[in-house]
Amino acid sequence: MISTSEHILKTHKNKVPIICDLSKNCGIILDKQKFIIPRNVTIREFYCILNKYITKTKNDCIILFIKNILPKGTDTIGDMYNQYKENDGFLYITVRKENTFG
Repeated sequence: MISTSEHILKTHKNKVPIICDLSKNCGIILDKQKFIIPRNVTIREFYCILNKYITKTKNDCIILFIKNILPKGTDTIGDMYNQYKENDGFLYITVRKENTFG
């Protein structure tokens, strides 16, 4: 039997499956948690994509972590997937809130 991530990788040749988790008590709402993103998208570009699905106050910003590591904005999703994917074939990205004005 083929797993969900294997099916995604087979169906979408140049994309990777991502699951975004919110840190505990972060106070933001994420409308969508599962994404299929092209390998050549940078972390900075994914941040912009993700921002469309987040409900937060204007004073808050989000920070993305992969296995408690803060990736560089120029890192690609493909590189992060190759380096940090879990055994189930998904790349897990933790979303944390940071208050930018205090």
